[in-house]
Amino acid sequence: MSEVAAPMIHLENVSRTFPARGEAEKVRALRKVSLDVPKGARVAIRGESGSGKSTLLNLVGGLDVPTKGEVVVGGQDLTALTDAELTRYRATAVGFIMQAFNLLPALSARENVELALEAANAPRSERRARADELLAAVGIAERAEHRPSRLSGGEQQRVAIARALANKPSVLLADEPTGNLDRKSRKAVVRLLREVSEKSGTTLLIVTHDPNTAAACDTVYRLHHGKFVGNPLVLDPTRRADDAREKEEAEDEADLPDDPDDDA
Repeated sequence: MSEVAAPMIHLENVSRTFPARGEAEKVRALRKVSLDVPKGARVAIRGESGSGKSTLLNLVGGLDVPTKGEVVVGGQDLTALTDAELTRYRATAVGFIMQAFNLLPALSARENVELALEAANAPRSERRARADELLAAVGIAERAEHRPSRLSGGEQQRVAIARALANKPSVLLADEPTGNLDRKSRKAVVRLLREVSEKSGTTLLIVTHDPNTAAACDTVYRLHHGKFVGNPLVLDPTRRADDAREKEEAEDEADLPDDPDDDA
């Protein structure tokens, strides 16, 4: 009997609570969340602002640690890693794509991609070749010498995707990757994210409130007040955006009551 492959991303009973300020109640961003994402899968987590989706992404990315629970990525228990090990993990095992692009304005597109390789101590001789290869892969090789101010929003996000792929990460994490883009650019970036994952076998995890962005993925989860609600939606490749929107409209949007047994 063949063994079942371990998931690339495994969260088990993960809670994240932030301390209260003044007389405010503590913020329970995540409440006993469990999730398995297979290697090479494309998963979207949808939710409105404040639902806990960015917190979940930060935990998977090693940018934060859970109050309780287990976060395992690629067989590594992130809660057991030292600060130095987490830094190495962020530099080599995961790629980040953010809504705000986060490109350094004084550097060219190529130099922004090379910076990720420098952080991973890649030899200088390899950095330019890898950066040019990635910029070509995302369709903007001719813009390699341009600084962010001379690039459109869609072009800047393509540079950000190239940078995220620089160190051949096993997991690609995207936080509202189309939030600052126009409609045409959103469609192009969604298509690019899916193509990148399919060609490289990289596991893709997107958090978003937008059904059209979620359409880059095959499975969509809904997060509401720190908990998953309903069943995950498996999208038909021909109707991903429409199915995601219909599912959202059918969901019960009523606030979830606090679970008295959930001690976060």
